[in-house]
Amino acid sequence: MSARKWLPVWQRIPGSSPQRWRRIGWRRFKPFRADQHIKGLRPVREVPREDREVYKRTIIAAARVAEQFGEVWHCRSSYRTYAEQAALYAAYVNGTGSLAAKPGTSRHEKGNALDLGDARNVNIGNSAVRRAALERAGFVFAVPSEPWHVEYQG
Repeated sequence: MSARKWLPVWQRIPGSSPQRWRRIGWRRFKPFRADQHIKGLRPVREVPREDREVYKRTIIAAARVAEQFGEVWHCRSSYRTYAEQAALYAAYVNGTGSLAAKPGTSRHEKGNALDLGDARNVNIGNSAVRRAALERAGFVFAVPSEPWHVEYQG
């Protein structure tokens, strides 16, 4: 079964008062899929309901920027549970892991932070053009030492 749906195309009838519309045809609607532009995302259904909308807005905004460049980006980390963040923080404290926020304070736990790389796994923030495009889309590079970590503010 196809994911595409048919939608009516409407046109306003000129000179009509009150405004009247007529159907002039049909067009196919193809839903936007973030996972076609960013690989490695956690499925939305695995994110708790209270964080799901924020996570969806974040990944769709990032995927639209990747689409502008005609590229497929790779997500190293997206939404994290409290337990996953606690494990990363414990590894950081022990000296066996990289920089990690304390559990309960990470933006990854709310769904509005992504760790992104391009198709060659180069940090997304290393490119001035990509950085500027992400900033225009509402992202910030909140951790100066991590050019792969973006947080959605939009």
